[in-house]
Amino acid sequence: PLPHSPSPPPSATRAVPSKGVLLGIDYGTVRHGLAVTDPDRIIASPLDTYARRSEALDGPHLARVAADNRAVGIVVG
Repeated sequence: PLPHSPSPPPSATRAVPSKGVLLGIDYGTVRHGLAVTDPDRIIASPLDTYARRSEALDGPHLARVAADNRAVGIVVG
């Protein structure tokens, strides 16, 4: 990591399988964009736009989306 970068939490250092759907979150100030990859991670497709209700991500909603899409990992960017 860069000298200025915070260390990732221990749960973030677990290995993500090399194949399987990833849930992408484009974290915005007004909305969050959600996308999913195909299992081979060749193409990402838009999934949903989620309006923010607070400063924090809505964990239960994202957990449902991840489970519904059988995501093996989450990418935030």
